[in-house]
Amino acid sequence: MSQAWYDQNTHLVVLDELKDAATGAYINAGATVTADAYDVTAAAVLAGSAITLSYVAASNGKWQATMPSTVALTATGSYLLRVKAISGGAQGWWTPTLVLKTRE
Repeated sequence: MSQAWYDQNTHLVVLDELKDAATGAYINAGATVTADAYDVTAAAVLAGSAITLSYVAASNGKWQATMPSTVALTATGSYLLRVKAISGGAQGWWTPTLVLKTRE
């Protein structure tokens, strides 16, 4: 899965319908959800300063945060966005590919 992101723009990072794999219940509290971007050499773009996603009230497992426009992404580059969720002893990872574009 790839997503288009635009150079020097803020971006909304969303993890939707976070659920407990054992029970199927939405995880609406008590989780730590973070996101970081990595370039093609696997270097962390945010240099260890991952953003923290917050639960969206009354949303059934929706967590989100804003990636600031100041994150140093190079136009026309490709990146991996690594989203990590930890709840209790369980954790999950999502890694969509980001294709950075310049808005015309």
